[in-house]
Amino acid sequence: MAITVDQVRQIARLPKSTVLPDINVLNYVNAADVVFAEIPTEYSATWDIAKQDLIKLYLAAHFAVISEEYGGLAQQVVGESEERYQSQSTDLGLASTRFGKTAMLLDNSGKLSSLAAKPIKAQFRVYTNGESICTLSEY
Repeated sequence: MAITVDQVRQIARLPKSTVLPDINVLNYVNAADVVFAEIPTEYSATWDIAKQDLIKLYLAAHFAVISEEYGGLAQQVVGESEERYQSQSTDLGLASTRFGKTAMLLDNSGKLSSLAAKPIKAQFRVYTNGESICTLSEY
């Protein structure tokens, strides 16, 4: 049985579809499926469907919380154009939310924990008139 958008909304306490469209939540479900596929089948094949779905549910909730609570725009000033984004340390990966931690705990293969331990690389550049005026990097 596949996990549903409503299950993710409920566990992550996400806003109703009028605020957060179902398609966004479905993207988190799809991302969870992709990450779950990284778990070696020698482990995941021995788990019943309920455990597989539970891990996927917690992964989807993790992605939802990261995107909706930690990754959004926190402040925007129009005059002189200034934007500030909410952020959280990206080096924690799945360990940055209670949902990611739960998914790692349920995965006795250790694959999710190893994915969480890898640093995430990101770079953000601001351009004005085709010229880079600011670069933020995290490695």
